[in-house]
Amino acid sequence: MTVTDQGKLTARYEWTKRFPFSPYDFFGYLIPGSIFFFSIYIFEQIPNSAISKDFHIPFITIINTLFPKDAVSNLWYVYIPIILICIYVMGHIISGVSSLFLERIFIKKVYNYPYSMLLKHPSSPKLQCSRYSSYYYAALFFWLNFLILVSLMAFEFNANILYSIVYTVMILILILFILKFIVELLKKSKGNNFAKSIRHISNFYQIVSTPYYLIANNLAKFLGTDEAFTDIFISKYADIFREDFGLEYNHETSNNFWLPYAFISEYSTQLGSVVLHWLNLYSFARNLSTAFYLAYLYSWISICFQRNIIYSSGIPLSIIIIPLGVFLLAFVMLLRYYYLYYCYYSKFLFRSYYCLRAISRKK
Repeated sequence: MTVTDQGKLTARYEWTKRFPFSPYDFFGYLIPGSIFFFSIYIFEQIPNSAISKDFHIPFITIINTLFPKDAVSNLWYVYIPIILICIYVMGHIISGVSSLFLERIFIKKVYNYPYSMLLKHPSSPKLQCSRYSSYYYAALFFWLNFLILVSLMAFEFNANILYSIVYTVMILILILFILKFIVELLKKSKGNNFAKSIRHISNFYQIVSTPYYLIANNLAKFLGTDEAFTDIFISKYADIFREDFGLEYNHETSNNFWLPYAFISEYSTQLGSVVLHWLNLYSFARNLSTAFYLAYLYSWISICFQRNIIYSSGIPLSIIIIPLGVFLLAFVMLLRYYYLYYCYYSKFLFRSYYCLRAISRKK
Protein backbone atom coordinates (compact mmCIF):
# COMPACT_ATOMS: atom_id res chain seq x y z
CA MET A 1 0.00 0.00 0.00
CA THR A 2 1.40 3.40 -0.99
CA VAL A 3 1.75 6.40 1.30
CA THR A 4 -1.00 8.12 -0.68
CA ASP A 5 -3.38 5.20 -0.12
CA GLN A 6 -2.58 5.19 3.59
CA GLY A 7 -3.30 8.90 3.74
CA LYS A 8 -6.65 8.45 2.02
CA LEU A 9 -7.63 5.63 4.38
CA THR A 10 -6.66 7.77 7.38
CA ALA A 11 -8.68 10.71 6.03
CA ARG A 12 -11.68 8.45 5.44
CA TYR A 13 -11.40 7.07 8.97
CA GLU A 14 -11.27 10.57 10.47
CA TRP A 15 -14.31 11.60 8.39
CA THR A 16 -16.23 8.54 9.58
CA LYS A 17 -15.48 9.41 13.19
CA ARG A 18 -16.78 12.96 12.76
CA PHE A 19 -19.78 12.16 10.55
CA PRO A 20 -20.87 8.51 10.78
CA PHE A 21 -23.10 8.68 7.69
CA SER A 22 -22.22 8.16 4.05
CA PRO A 23 -24.06 9.25 0.89
CA TYR A 24 -25.44 5.72 0.73
CA ASP A 25 -27.39 6.39 3.94
CA PHE A 26 -29.27 9.03 1.97
CA PHE A 27 -29.72 7.15 -1.29
CA GLY A 28 -29.95 3.66 0.18
CA TYR A 29 -32.40 4.29 3.02
CA LEU A 30 -34.09 7.68 2.89
CA ILE A 31 -35.10 7.52 -0.78
CA PRO A 32 -36.56 3.95 -0.69
CA GLY A 33 -38.37 4.80 2.55
CA SER A 34 -39.74 7.99 0.98
CA ILE A 35 -40.83 6.16 -2.18
CA PHE A 36 -42.64 3.51 -0.15
CA PHE A 37 -44.63 6.08 1.85
CA PHE A 38 -45.26 8.30 -1.18
CA SER A 39 -46.53 5.40 -3.31
CA ILE A 40 -49.00 4.40 -0.60
CA TYR A 41 -50.11 8.01 -0.20
CA ILE A 42 -50.76 8.35 -3.94
CA PHE A 43 -52.73 5.09 -3.97
CA GLU A 44 -54.97 6.18 -1.08
CA GLN A 45 -55.33 9.81 -2.16
CA ILE A 46 -56.20 9.69 -5.88
CA PRO A 47 -58.76 6.84 -6.04
CA ASN A 48 -60.41 8.02 -2.83
CA SER A 49 -61.98 10.97 -4.62
CA ALA A 50 -63.88 8.58 -6.93
CA ILE A 51 -64.90 5.99 -4.33
CA SER A 52 -67.29 6.05 -1.41
CA LYS A 53 -66.12 7.81 1.73
CA ASP A 54 -66.39 4.43 3.44
CA PHE A 55 -63.18 3.42 1.66
CA HIS A 56 -60.55 3.05 4.38
CA ILE A 57 -57.31 4.99 4.01
CA PRO A 58 -55.33 3.94 7.11
CA PHE A 59 -52.02 5.46 6.05
CA ILE A 60 -53.45 8.93 5.38
CA THR A 61 -55.51 8.69 8.57
CA ILE A 62 -52.39 7.96 10.60
CA ILE A 63 -50.48 10.80 8.91
CA ASN A 64 -53.26 13.30 9.60
CA THR A 65 -53.51 12.15 13.22
CA LEU A 66 -49.81 12.19 14.03
CA PHE A 67 -48.89 15.18 11.89
CA PRO A 68 -51.79 17.69 11.81
CA LYS A 69 -51.20 20.46 9.27
CA ASP A 70 -51.48 23.33 11.76
CA ALA A 71 -49.01 21.76 14.16
CA VAL A 72 -46.54 20.88 11.39
CA SER A 73 -46.61 24.42 9.98
CA ASN A 74 -46.02 25.96 13.41
CA LEU A 75 -43.54 23.41 14.74
CA TRP A 76 -41.91 22.30 11.49
CA TYR A 77 -38.46 22.23 13.14
CA VAL A 78 -39.76 19.49 15.46
CA TYR A 79 -41.83 17.46 13.00
CA ILE A 80 -39.37 17.39 10.08
CA PRO A 81 -36.65 15.51 12.06
CA ILE A 82 -39.32 13.07 13.30
CA ILE A 83 -40.54 12.47 9.75
CA LEU A 84 -36.98 11.94 8.50
CA ILE A 85 -36.30 9.45 11.29
CA CYS A 86 -39.47 7.51 10.40
CA ILE A 87 -38.47 7.43 6.74
CA TYR A 88 -34.89 6.40 7.63
CA VAL A 89 -36.10 3.55 9.87
CA MET A 90 -38.51 2.39 7.16
CA GLY A 91 -35.61 2.46 4.71
CA HIS A 92 -33.66 0.09 6.97
CA ILE A 93 -36.67 -2.24 7.20
CA ILE A 94 -36.97 -2.24 3.39
CA SER A 95 -33.24 -2.95 3.09
CA GLY A 96 -33.55 -5.90 5.47
CA VAL A 97 -36.54 -7.30 3.60
CA SER A 98 -34.81 -6.88 0.23
CA SER A 99 -31.63 -8.55 1.47
CA LEU A 100 -33.56 -11.50 2.90
CA PHE A 101 -36.05 -12.15 0.10
CA LEU A 102 -34.12 -11.01 -3.00
CA GLU A 103 -30.58 -12.15 -2.16
CA ARG A 104 -30.90 -14.87 0.48
CA ILE A 105 -33.95 -16.53 -1.09
CA PHE A 106 -34.59 -15.45 -4.69
CA ILE A 107 -31.00 -15.10 -5.96
CA LYS A 108 -29.49 -17.83 -3.81
CA LYS A 109 -32.25 -20.41 -4.29
CA VAL A 110 -33.15 -19.79 -7.94
CA TYR A 111 -29.84 -18.73 -9.54
CA ASN A 112 -27.11 -19.02 -6.92
CA TYR A 113 -24.83 -16.01 -6.55
CA PRO A 114 -23.16 -14.48 -9.64
CA TYR A 115 -19.74 -15.99 -8.87
CA SER A 116 -21.14 -19.47 -9.53
CA MET A 117 -21.86 -18.62 -13.19
CA LEU A 118 -19.00 -16.19 -13.79
CA LEU A 119 -16.40 -18.64 -12.46
CA LYS A 120 -18.27 -21.77 -13.62
CA HIS A 121 -18.32 -22.81 -10.00
CA PRO A 122 -19.28 -26.49 -9.58
CA SER A 123 -22.41 -27.21 -7.56
CA SER A 124 -21.80 -28.40 -4.05
CA PRO A 125 -22.62 -32.09 -3.50
CA LYS A 126 -25.81 -31.75 -1.46
CA LEU A 127 -28.92 -33.84 -1.04
CA GLN A 128 -30.47 -35.44 -4.09
CA CYS A 129 -33.35 -32.96 -3.77
CA SER A 130 -31.08 -29.92 -4.33
CA ARG A 131 -32.04 -29.82 -8.01
CA TYR A 132 -35.73 -29.44 -7.24
CA SER A 133 -35.18 -26.40 -4.99
CA SER A 134 -34.50 -23.86 -7.75
CA TYR A 135 -37.52 -25.11 -9.73
CA TYR A 136 -39.72 -24.80 -6.65
CA TYR A 137 -38.75 -21.21 -5.82
CA ALA A 138 -38.88 -20.14 -9.47
CA ALA A 139 -42.38 -21.59 -9.84
CA LEU A 140 -43.52 -20.08 -6.55
CA PHE A 141 -42.14 -16.64 -7.48
CA PHE A 142 -43.81 -16.65 -10.89
CA TRP A 143 -47.23 -18.01 -9.94
CA LEU A 144 -47.64 -15.87 -6.80
CA ASN A 145 -47.00 -12.73 -8.83
CA PHE A 146 -49.19 -14.00 -11.65
CA LEU A 147 -51.97 -14.62 -9.12
CA ILE A 148 -51.80 -11.06 -7.79
CA LEU A 149 -51.79 -9.52 -11.27
CA VAL A 150 -54.66 -11.62 -12.58
CA SER A 151 -56.71 -10.98 -9.44
CA LEU A 152 -56.35 -7.24 -10.07
CA MET A 153 -57.50 -7.73 -13.66
CA ALA A 154 -60.42 -9.88 -12.49
CA PHE A 155 -61.38 -7.25 -9.95
CA GLU A 156 -61.43 -4.49 -12.57
CA PHE A 157 -63.14 -6.31 -15.45
CA ASN A 158 -65.23 -8.76 -13.39
CA ALA A 159 -64.82 -11.52 -16.01
CA ASN A 160 -65.63 -15.13 -15.08
CA ILE A 161 -62.68 -16.50 -17.04
CA LEU A 162 -60.28 -14.34 -15.00
CA TYR A 163 -61.77 -15.60 -11.74
CA SER A 164 -61.41 -19.16 -13.04
CA ILE A 165 -57.72 -18.52 -13.72
CA VAL A 166 -57.32 -17.07 -10.21
CA TYR A 167 -58.84 -20.15 -8.57
CA THR A 168 -56.77 -22.49 -10.74
CA VAL A 169 -53.53 -20.72 -9.84
CA MET A 170 -54.47 -20.79 -6.15
CA ILE A 171 -54.86 -24.55 -6.36
CA LEU A 172 -51.51 -24.85 -8.15
CA ILE A 173 -49.76 -22.81 -5.45
CA LEU A 174 -51.38 -24.97 -2.78
CA ILE A 175 -50.04 -28.08 -4.55
CA LEU A 176 -46.56 -26.51 -4.58
CA PHE A 177 -46.70 -26.02 -0.81
CA ILE A 178 -48.01 -29.52 -0.19
CA LEU A 179 -45.26 -31.11 -2.30
CA LYS A 180 -42.67 -28.98 -0.50
CA PHE A 181 -43.99 -30.32 2.81
CA ILE A 182 -43.81 -33.88 1.47
CA VAL A 183 -40.20 -33.35 0.38
CA GLU A 184 -39.24 -32.15 3.86
CA LEU A 185 -40.79 -35.30 5.34
CA LEU A 186 -38.96 -37.48 2.82
CA LYS A 187 -35.67 -35.79 3.64
CA LYS A 188 -36.10 -36.81 7.27
CA SER A 189 -37.17 -40.37 6.59
CA LYS A 190 -34.90 -41.12 3.60
CA GLY A 191 -36.70 -44.34 2.79
CA ASN A 192 -36.11 -46.53 -0.23
CA ASN A 193 -38.36 -44.44 -2.43
CA PHE A 194 -36.68 -41.17 -1.45
CA ALA A 195 -34.69 -40.60 -4.66
CA LYS A 196 -37.52 -41.72 -6.92
CA SER A 197 -40.08 -39.48 -5.18
CA ILE A 198 -37.76 -36.47 -5.30
CA ARG A 199 -37.17 -37.06 -9.01
CA HIS A 200 -40.91 -37.09 -9.76
CA ILE A 201 -41.53 -33.95 -7.70
CA SER A 202 -38.58 -32.23 -9.33
CA ASN A 203 -39.97 -33.01 -12.78
CA PHE A 204 -43.31 -31.51 -11.78
CA TYR A 205 -41.61 -28.37 -10.45
CA GLN A 206 -39.60 -28.11 -13.66
CA ILE A 207 -42.79 -28.16 -15.73
CA VAL A 208 -44.65 -25.54 -13.68
CA SER A 209 -41.57 -23.27 -13.57
CA THR A 210 -41.30 -23.27 -17.39
CA PRO A 211 -43.04 -19.86 -17.85
CA TYR A 212 -40.61 -18.27 -15.42
CA TYR A 213 -37.52 -19.65 -17.15
CA LEU A 214 -38.83 -18.73 -20.60
CA ILE A 215 -38.96 -15.10 -19.49
CA ALA A 216 -35.82 -15.17 -17.35
CA ASN A 217 -33.60 -16.88 -19.93
CA ASN A 218 -34.54 -14.43 -22.67
CA LEU A 219 -33.95 -11.49 -20.35
CA ALA A 220 -30.58 -12.99 -19.35
CA LYS A 221 -29.51 -13.21 -23.00
CA PHE A 222 -30.64 -9.64 -23.62
CA LEU A 223 -28.90 -8.23 -20.52
CA GLY A 224 -25.82 -10.44 -20.78
CA THR A 225 -26.26 -11.96 -17.33
CA ASP A 226 -25.66 -15.48 -18.64
CA GLU A 227 -22.06 -14.84 -19.71
CA ALA A 228 -19.14 -16.42 -17.83
CA PHE A 229 -15.45 -15.60 -17.78
CA THR A 230 -13.17 -17.46 -20.19
CA ASP A 231 -11.57 -20.72 -19.10
CA ILE A 232 -8.13 -19.08 -19.22
CA PHE A 233 -9.21 -16.30 -16.86
CA ILE A 234 -10.83 -18.79 -14.48
CA SER A 235 -7.68 -20.92 -14.46
CA LYS A 236 -5.48 -17.92 -13.64
CA TYR A 237 -7.95 -16.77 -11.00
CA ALA A 238 -7.81 -20.22 -9.39
CA ASP A 239 -3.99 -20.00 -9.28
CA ILE A 240 -3.81 -16.60 -7.59
CA PHE A 241 -6.69 -17.44 -5.22
CA ARG A 242 -4.79 -20.55 -4.12
CA GLU A 243 -1.54 -18.60 -3.85
CA ASP A 244 -3.01 -15.74 -1.79
CA PHE A 245 -5.38 -17.59 0.51
CA GLY A 246 -4.27 -21.22 0.41
CA LEU A 247 -7.74 -22.26 -0.73
CA GLU A 248 -9.29 -23.83 -3.79
CA TYR A 249 -11.83 -21.44 -5.28
CA ASN A 250 -14.11 -24.29 -6.37
CA HIS A 251 -14.33 -25.51 -2.76
CA GLU A 252 -15.35 -22.09 -1.46
CA THR A 253 -18.68 -20.30 -1.78
CA SER A 254 -19.06 -16.69 -0.62
CA ASN A 255 -15.33 -16.48 0.11
CA ASN A 256 -14.98 -15.95 -3.64
CA PHE A 257 -16.57 -12.56 -3.00
CA TRP A 258 -15.32 -11.52 0.39
CA LEU A 259 -11.66 -12.51 0.19
CA PRO A 260 -10.98 -10.65 -3.12
CA TYR A 261 -13.02 -7.71 -1.77
CA ALA A 262 -10.85 -7.58 1.37
CA PHE A 263 -7.69 -7.89 -0.74
CA ILE A 264 -8.71 -4.99 -3.01
CA SER A 265 -9.70 -2.80 -0.06
CA GLU A 266 -6.32 -3.43 1.56
CA TYR A 267 -4.08 -2.83 -1.44
CA SER A 268 -5.87 -0.25 -3.59
CA THR A 269 -7.98 2.62 -2.31
CA GLN A 270 -8.97 3.63 -5.86
CA LEU A 271 -10.20 0.20 -6.93
CA GLY A 272 -11.76 -0.39 -3.52
CA SER A 273 -13.76 2.82 -3.89
CA VAL A 274 -15.07 1.75 -7.30
CA VAL A 275 -16.04 -1.70 -6.00
CA LEU A 276 -17.82 -0.07 -3.05
CA HIS A 277 -19.57 2.28 -5.49
CA TRP A 278 -21.02 -0.63 -7.50
CA LEU A 279 -21.92 -2.43 -4.27
CA ASN A 280 -23.88 0.59 -3.03
CA LEU A 281 -25.47 1.14 -6.43
CA TYR A 282 -26.82 -2.38 -6.82
CA SER A 283 -27.98 -2.36 -3.17
CA PHE A 284 -29.80 0.91 -3.85
CA ALA A 285 -31.56 -0.60 -6.87
CA ARG A 286 -32.49 -3.65 -4.79
CA ASN A 287 -33.97 -1.45 -2.05
CA LEU A 288 -35.90 0.63 -4.59
CA SER A 289 -37.38 -2.50 -6.15
CA THR A 290 -38.47 -3.75 -2.74
CA ALA A 291 -39.96 -0.37 -1.78
CA PHE A 292 -42.09 -0.31 -4.93
CA TYR A 293 -43.09 -3.95 -4.50
CA LEU A 294 -44.13 -3.54 -0.86
CA ALA A 295 -46.25 -0.53 -1.85
CA TYR A 296 -47.77 -2.69 -4.60
CA LEU A 297 -48.63 -5.43 -2.08
CA TYR A 298 -50.15 -2.85 0.26
CA SER A 299 -52.37 -1.58 -2.57
CA TRP A 300 -53.43 -5.10 -3.55
CA ILE A 301 -54.30 -6.06 0.04
CA SER A 302 -56.26 -2.83 0.51
CA ILE A 303 -58.27 -3.51 -2.66
CA CYS A 304 -58.97 -7.13 -1.71
CA PHE A 305 -60.27 -6.28 1.75
CA GLN A 306 -62.41 -3.39 0.48
CA ARG A 307 -63.68 -4.80 -2.78
CA ASN A 308 -67.33 -4.64 -1.66
CA ILE A 309 -67.05 -0.93 -0.91
CA ILE A 310 -65.44 -0.32 -4.29
CA TYR A 311 -68.04 -2.41 -6.13
CA SER A 312 -70.89 -0.47 -4.52
CA SER A 313 -69.37 2.85 -5.61
CA GLY A 314 -68.28 1.85 -9.09
CA ILE A 315 -64.76 0.83 -10.00
CA PRO A 316 -62.48 3.66 -11.17
CA LEU A 317 -59.71 2.52 -13.51
CA SER A 318 -57.15 4.34 -11.36
CA ILE A 319 -57.72 1.81 -8.58
CA ILE A 320 -55.66 -0.76 -10.51
CA ILE A 321 -53.53 1.56 -12.70
CA ILE A 322 -51.61 2.84 -9.69
CA PRO A 323 -50.73 -0.65 -8.30
CA LEU A 324 -49.84 -1.89 -11.78
CA GLY A 325 -47.61 1.14 -12.37
CA VAL A 326 -45.85 0.58 -9.05
CA PHE A 327 -45.40 -3.12 -9.90
CA LEU A 328 -43.85 -2.20 -13.25
CA LEU A 329 -41.38 0.11 -11.51
CA ALA A 330 -40.53 -2.67 -9.04
CA PHE A 331 -39.87 -5.06 -11.93
CA VAL A 332 -37.67 -2.53 -13.78
CA MET A 333 -35.60 -1.87 -10.66
CA LEU A 334 -35.32 -5.63 -10.05
CA LEU A 335 -33.79 -6.04 -13.50
CA ARG A 336 -31.44 -3.12 -12.87
CA TYR A 337 -30.44 -4.59 -9.50
CA TYR A 338 -29.43 -7.95 -10.95
CA TYR A 339 -27.78 -6.34 -13.99
CA LEU A 340 -25.60 -4.14 -11.75
CA TYR A 341 -24.95 -7.03 -9.38
CA TYR A 342 -23.81 -9.41 -12.14
CA CYS A 343 -22.35 -7.28 -14.93
CA TYR A 344 -20.75 -4.47 -12.96
CA TYR A 345 -20.11 -5.30 -9.30
CA SER A 346 -19.23 -8.99 -9.63
CA LYS A 347 -17.25 -8.70 -12.87
CA PHE A 348 -15.35 -5.63 -11.70
CA LEU A 349 -14.54 -7.28 -8.36
CA PHE A 350 -12.85 -10.30 -9.95
CA ARG A 351 -11.15 -8.26 -12.67
CA SER A 352 -9.80 -5.78 -10.12
CA TYR A 353 -8.45 -8.59 -7.97
CA TYR A 354 -6.75 -10.20 -10.97
CA CYS A 355 -5.40 -6.83 -12.13
CA LEU A 356 -3.86 -6.05 -8.73
CA ARG A 357 -2.16 -9.44 -8.59
CA ALA A 358 -0.88 -9.13 -12.16
CA ILE A 359 0.61 -5.68 -11.39
CA SER A 360 2.20 -6.91 -8.15
CA ARG A 361 3.90 -9.79 -9.98
CA LYS A 362 5.56 -7.39 -12.43
CA LYS A 363 7.09 -5.26 -9.65
